[in-house]
Amino acid sequence: LEALARHAGLPASFSVSPPALPPGYRYDPAAQPPCEALRLYDPLADSRRLKADPLAFERMRNAYPLRREP
Repeated sequence: LEALARHAGLPASFSVSPPALPPGYRYDPAAQPPCEALRLYDPLADSRRLKADPLAFERMRNAYPLRREP
């Protein structure tokens, strides 16, 4: 973002914050990384939604929520 702002001659005054963690989420340092990530985001849920309504792909892609990493 800073490089783009410099290139465009714009001030680099912005703030990027990760989305909030889900309510009740507790980080488990003993969990393996893939398992920890799946606690925050289940890709199979996206797969089910897309398979249920394939014609909604563009709408789903354009409104895809920002995901947070553990």
